[in-house]
Amino acid sequence: MVVAAGGGCGPRVESAGNRATKGDAGPALRGHLGDGDGGGGELDGGVDLLPAIDASPVTDATLPVDSHPLPVDVAPATDANRADSGKPDTGTPDTGPPDTGRPDVPPDVPPPQCTAPAKRCVGLVPQTCDAGGAWQSAPACPFLCTAGTCVGVCLPGSNQCAGGDLQICDAGGAWRSTGTSARELLVNPAFDVDLNETGWTNPSAQIVYAAPTAGGSTGHPDVAAQSLPNLAWFGGLDSADDRLSQSIDVPAGASKLTFSFFYAVVTGKTGTTETDTFDASLLAGAQVISLAHLSNVNATDTWTPVSVSLPATLAGQTVTLQLRAVTNTNVNRITSFYIDTMSFSAGACP
Repeated sequence: MVVAAGGGCGPRVESAGNRATKGDAGPALRGHLGDGDGGGGELDGGVDLLPAIDASPVTDATLPVDSHPLPVDVAPATDANRADSGKPDTGTPDTGPPDTGRPDVPPDVPPPQCTAPAKRCVGLVPQTCDAGGAWQSAPACPFLCTAGTCVGVCLPGSNQCAGGDLQICDAGGAWRSTGTSARELLVNPAFDVDLNETGWTNPSAQIVYAAPTAGGSTGHPDVAAQSLPNLAWFGGLDSADDRLSQSIDVPAGASKLTFSFFYAVVTGKTGTTETDTFDASLLAGAQVISLAHLSNVNATDTWTPVSVSLPATLAGQTVTLQLRAVTNTNVNRITSFYIDTMSFSAGACP
């Protein structure tokens, strides 16, 4: 039962003896409550609402024995007495990325470099991809590496002799016959590729001219080319200084080297005194090898051959062929040196 202590607004006090139970409401009541002046109210008509009760304060001594609360152990929770929830307590909410279904990969493990069993070449080194996605290198190939495999039987660009036949190693690492025992080392040796002197270096005026026929008029060679259609015309002017040169790679296996060309000399000078000259020479490191010397004294309008054997010690070297003509200042007696069908050959096969 609830009563207002000391009036209508005090705290409520309950006891086991006077607490109403559900269903004890008694007969139906009607009317209105009294003024609520502390002594209990009654309905209009004189019916008492509340029986007289003891309003003294409730203490532990007045409570029934079974109403005392049981002692509670309030020791702090520890790992030993914490209820097992089935999931470790991390202390912080899980803020990681959502589970993608893939196993975790330690951050220090690099991603795969390749997919087995792929193959590749790094220079001459063949590599194969292993089951772990890493490239594994094999010993370097002696000649060529293609698609991760050593191929070929020779180094492209090299040459050899086989039964007197000069063979050249092709781009695939295979030997190919040249059908000859000699190899021409000059580019554009007969000056017939064009009038731009392809293959040659010229620091001065034009030297290669078309000469399909003999001329004799101003600006035209006096003789027809020895091998049509072009020739090299050195001199032909007073105070001329004409030059052509070309770098040559001599094969390491060359056993016979030969330099050759044809010449014709047309001059207005007489006598036996050299005043206009032409020289062919070879620069091999610090060594200068004289190949041919001509002058106004060697005048002839007939093509004349020259052939020079060179030392085998030049094999394996890079040398420079130089051609140069110098004339004096006598404008009325000039000299022209005509050169054609030149060759620098390597007899790599006996």
